[in-house]
Order: sequence, then C-alpha cells, then structure tokens
Amino acid sequence: MGAATDEGGGAALPPHTVRYGAEVTAVEDPEGRPAVRTDDGPGRPVDLVVAADGIHSPLRRAYFPAHPGLHYIGETAWRALVDAPDLRIPSMSETWGRGERFGITPLSDGRFYLYATAIVPAGGRCSDHRAELRRRFGSWHDPIPALLDHVDHLDPADVLRNDLYDLAAPLPRLHHGRIAWLGDAAHAMAPNLGQGGCQAIEDAVILARLLPAGDRGAEGDHGAEAEADTDAGDGAGSVPAALAAYTAARRDRTDAVRVRARRAGRLGALRNPLAAALRDLAIRATPDRLALRGMDDLFNGFRLPA
Repeated sequence: MGAATDEGGGAALPPHTVRYGAEVTAVEDPEGRPAVRTDDGPGRPVDLVVAADGIHSPLRRAYFPAHPGLHYIGETAWRALVDAPDLRIPSMSETWGRGERFGITPLSDGRFYLYATAIVPAGGRCSDHRAELRRRFGSWHDPIPALLDHVDHLDPADVLRNDLYDLAAPLPRLHHGRIAWLGDAAHAMAPNLGQGGCQAIEDAVILARLLPAGDRGAEGDHGAEAEADTDAGDGAGSVPAALAAYTAARRDRTDAVRVRARRAGRLGALRNPLAAALRDLAIRATPDRLALRGMDDLFNGFRLPA
C-alpha cells in the first residue's frame, strides 16, 4: 500500500491522510453522515466510505440484510506459483475435462501461475493439496505432469485451495447514502472470465470520475439517504447524487458479467460424457474470430460517463 500511494503521489498528501495498519471495526451512519471506527481510535466522520471489503463484506451484510448473500458455484479451486525455468510454455492455456479444469499462465520471470478446478462439495479438505492435484491431473496431457513435478517441491502452504462463490443475486444498488460498494463486495463473481479484478478497476475509475471535486464537506444537507433514484436534499453535485449515478453506471454491467461468468463455469465443468464431447466439438468448430467477437462486450464495453 505504501508503494502504491507513493507512486500515485501519496508522498505529497498531508500527514495522517493515509493510515496504515488500522482495522475498521464499524461504520456508523447517523443521519446520513458516516463515521468510521477503527481499532486504534474513536470514530471519525467522513464524507465518503468506499467499501472494498471483499467477497464476505461485513458492510454489505449490515446494509443489505435481506440479500441472499453468497452462492457456492459447485467448484473448488487450487492455485499455485511455480518456478520452472526449464519449461518452455509460450502462451496461457486452459484444458477442460469432465468436471475438472487446469489452467496455465506463463509469467515474465520464468514462473507459472497454475490453477485447477473440480466439482466437489463445499468445505472439503485434504491433507496435501499437492498430492490431490497429482491424483486428479497427473495423467493429463503435457506439460501438466511436468508442472506438477514442480508443484511437488513447493511448501504445502504455497498451494491454495478455495471454494468458489459468487453473489446469489445482484444487490439492489451499489450504494447507501455516502457508502459505495466496490469490487467483490459489490458484485462477487466466479473467476471463469478473469473479470473480478477488472470489474473492480472499472468501478474505481467510474467512481472517481463521478465524485464531485473540491471540498465535499462544504455540501449542504448531509442527512439525506441516497437511493438508486432519489437523493432528497442533496444537489446534483453532491456525494449521494454521485453514488446514485455510480449505481446506475455499474450495476447492470457488473451483474451481466457475474451471470456470464457463472454460465461459463457451468460449460467448462460439464461432467456428462456426451455433453462434454458436444461442447468440445462446438468449441473446435468455432472460428477464432467469432470466439473473440463474443468477448467484445467484456473488453470493449467499458465506457466512461459523459
């Protein structure tokens, strides 16, 4: 965080603007003016709270208690970084089996990012994830077995296993008063399209673009509650109005990506032999240009508000 803020001009910020190592314990919202409480001091009033507190967002649960929360998509994922300079794998790939997938991403320093998924009940555990990967994928095509040779030499703690979840339904809005939700806290999605972080970046760019410049503390009525369609008592240039515009700009797009990522995962995780064979045949028969065209809305659908 320190390096990121310094590179972004953080060194020129006034003292105490950025507080490191302070755990947020609560966000209170009396009369529409949020106050952030931390473990190292009393609550302090703020003009804006950006809740980027992850897929298990406590703030999301607190402000949207009727929301159904997270949905287990039926798969668990293993991830690892391996140092394998002896292997020549020029491009990323993902192999689909029946109910299992294995992905490889070469990095610029000779390492490889590996991920694998399998349809299993949530909450499962095994004594050695390295052995589990070998059991499931050791007989797959090259270079997967060679990469697993390197996985075998990793510390067991360096192989991560996580059950995969997304939001069961979209949030009714991505803001409440002067609180905005961003990233997984706002629209947790399956990793099948590689869009979780991308959509969080889009959120941040849009939010920064929409927020009013200048001294937000100079705004008039701070007691208004911002809904998706109204911000009574706050002008068009207010923080609540900007957050309502943020919801309008981001909610539909992020939910469309969430739904699409879930569907892509279902396609890749087919277990029925006939269904998987038909899927593989259809993918082989699809020209690259058509496959890429189908991704246009993901990569070219982002627009800054006027």
